[in-house]
Amino acid sequence: MPPPSIGSVLSNVSRQGVVVLLTRAAAFVLGIASTLLLSRLLGPAGLGQFRLGSVVVQLLTTFCLLGLDSGLLRYLPVLEARGGDGSRTLLVRSSRVAIGISLALSVALLLGAPALATYYFHSPGMMNVLRVFSLQVPILVLFRFLAGALKAAKRFDLASKVTNIVSPAIFLGLVALSAFVYPGLYSTIAARILAQLVAALCLVLFVMRRFPKAPKIEPVADNVFKDYLRLSIPLFFIGIGYQLLNQMDTIMLGHFASERDVGIYSVALKVSSFVVIGLEIVLPIVSPLFSQFSATRDHALTEALFRTVTKWLCYSALIIFTCIAIFRVEVLHLFGKGFTGGATVLLILAMGQLVNAATGPTGALLTMTGKQRWELFNTISMVAFNFFLNLVLIPTMGLTGAAIATAASIASINSLKLIQVYKLYGLLAHNLKYLKGVVAIGGAGLIAYLLRIWLSNLGYGPFTIIPLGGMAFLITAGLGLWLLGLEHEDKMAVITLRRQRSDVSGIARVGKVSEEV
Repeated sequence: MPPPSIGSVLSNVSRQGVVVLLTRAAAFVLGIASTLLLSRLLGPAGLGQFRLGSVVVQLLTTFCLLGLDSGLLRYLPVLEARGGDGSRTLLVRSSRVAIGISLALSVALLLGAPALATYYFHSPGMMNVLRVFSLQVPILVLFRFLAGALKAAKRFDLASKVTNIVSPAIFLGLVALSAFVYPGLYSTIAARILAQLVAALCLVLFVMRRFPKAPKIEPVADNVFKDYLRLSIPLFFIGIGYQLLNQMDTIMLGHFASERDVGIYSVALKVSSFVVIGLEIVLPIVSPLFSQFSATRDHALTEALFRTVTKWLCYSALIIFTCIAIFRVEVLHLFGKGFTGGATVLLILAMGQLVNAATGPTGALLTMTGKQRWELFNTISMVAFNFFLNLVLIPTMGLTGAAIATAASIASINSLKLIQVYKLYGLLAHNLKYLKGVVAIGGAGLIAYLLRIWLSNLGYGPFTIIPLGGMAFLITAGLGLWLLGLEHEDKMAVITLRRQRSDVSGIARVGKVSEEV
């Protein structure tokens, strides 16, 4: 079998990227719709309580998983390459560990809710909220573990559909129903738990079909399972580090600020995360490829894939960041007038996410090429730096301080990882050719900004300014990129996307394509 070329690799990444893009776009729409509904239904304070409870559950879930879901990305492909023996047994053994820990921590949260609500959040009202959220812990653990199993089996398209469409759609429907039947915070929490339970059951069925029970016992050698655990533990610290980084601001705001501030901040954080949607699309696709190219010592393919994907991420992130920077007040107004005070917070957070996307998939490259200890060091450093900044800035600057701390931490550590990738592999992510895209997007942003001012002076509201200004920006940016000239790999991606769009049955065949990757 001939070795893959960069053309075939980028073609496969583009094809699968279409499916993941569609699911991520659907997930973003569902997420924004849910946040809009929750902000209108619960208000800033109620949304803040819901957000704090969700953050506590997410942190506990990461402790329960111990990095086992991430370790599957490395070890399931290894077992399949050896004939598939032991894959199901590995899944069963590791899932038992995760679920057992989740049940213990769920009980701990149930019993410790009064102390956590009183002494940390300084809000007795959080006690019952945390108790109800404790029921979500084992369900979310099972959900995340099975999603990791499907991604390791190169069915990230299917995992993405269940994670990003099925679960959010059920949650949105249940919240909308509860708004008429029994509106309130507790019904919203119940809707979240029920939606994830249904999605987890779907993942169970898919995993059982993907890894059917063998007629004979599939032993997993103890050394393989020990190696799997040794890999998972550093990944666990990396994962908990990223969780702490992503949630540190919210957790510390819950201690130093009010629940209303947490609600406003959570909306700004939700919108700013859209800047890295390109990173979320390509990471599950390119991570196994980096591992494969590392095993075959194909440095040329690694370099070509890294540089091309980084450029795509830069352009997509810059486009979304520009839209957010221009229309940030109008976007926040959609959630309610009480949320427009987070406009500056939104801009700062979006800047940090722009740097995150522009540095490319450096973390995945380090982890999938055997440098997970470097990534572990990066994560620990980032968490410590973020904690220090939050501790200093939140008491004096409130929401703005939390945003500065998070953005500065994200930008600093990702810049460091970019330097590490260059020192370790000699890979340069950027070059002067990027300026063409920056000029095109910057020019389009200026036109959109002037259009926003004009429409605002005419008295139009956000429901008119956002679609008209956004459409003008996207059309102008796309035209500018085309006129300045696309690179060869960009044209290849466009051609692939056109073929994928014109193929009516393309979505149904993604499973087969992902197996070929």
